[in-house]
Amino acid sequence: MRRTPMFVTFVCLAFCSASFSTNVISQDAMFSDPATGQCELAIAGDSNVGWDGPYGRGYDVFDEMITYETIQIEVQHSGGPCSFVLTATPVSSGGRAVLANGAAQLEYDALRETNGPSILSGSLEGTPSTRIQGAFGAGDSMAAALLSVYIPPLQFVESGTFDGQFILRLYREDGASLELADERPITIIASVAARLRIEAPDFANGSTTTLIDLGELSAGARKEVDFEVRSNSRVNVALSSANRGALVHEVAQISIPYQVSGGGQLADLTGTARTRVGSSFAGQAFPLEIDVPPGAYPAGQYSDVLTVVFTTE
Repeated sequence: MRRTPMFVTFVCLAFCSASFSTNVISQDAMFSDPATGQCELAIAGDSNVGWDGPYGRGYDVFDEMITYETIQIEVQHSGGPCSFVLTATPVSSGGRAVLANGAAQLEYDALRETNGPSILSGSLEGTPSTRIQGAFGAGDSMAAALLSVYIPPLQFVESGTFDGQFILRLYREDGASLELADERPITIIASVAARLRIEAPDFANGSTTTLIDLGELSAGARKEVDFEVRSNSRVNVALSSANRGALVHEVAQISIPYQVSGGGQLADLTGTARTRVGSSFAGQAFPLEIDVPPGAYPAGQYSDVLTVVFTTE
């Protein structure tokens, strides 16, 4: 008897720096005559930042590219001369800088420069390495800081919307003491898209089609095709057969019914629509088992095209 090839295809569907300059007034700030020596300070600027990512699609769990989102902050001053200290504290359980979606967490940081020190600290008054400091002379003026929000790449978290906050606190500095002048919450929102990757040793060089040789069929045949599913969302797997679950002879009107199990679940290939055979999760192997019963089959070559479709929810 001739060898019996089977064609199997699969389709994968898924879908700053801190520099300071001078001049502006806050609508909320209380201004006083410089001659009185009273120094008034306030924070203004951005209070929300959305994480767009390098391609404007949010956070991609498979993307290795490092990107930043900026926050424009102003320290506004009126009155007499004074020094100030600006600090930032994460708002989360345990004081960690994380964005949350239920129990899932995405780590982030807020930096003075894209390659500079973090401004985040568990201490309300900050530390020497996290504080942003400056000084004003008498009169109305302002200092601007461009902060950078950084989410490290390759954090494998489930898809969804993640959010979190840190609090900026502005202090007047008087020698060794700090007096709280203003504070401002900064909210960070990051959308994490559902992503899917499939690896299959039988599909060489990134091809989506492969030939499975079932060999001589009279004694029956069994073949396993392995898929490694990596996704941050639930993955559905569906199968369809060009010949509705039969190997068809190359010339004669003869066919051999066969069975396919996906992930241990028997698929119904007799219909015209794809049949869902189960769900998979991140990093889970999905074995596809092809079984042909033994029989006295006429000589010849038999074939079918089996399509495997992976989709994320």
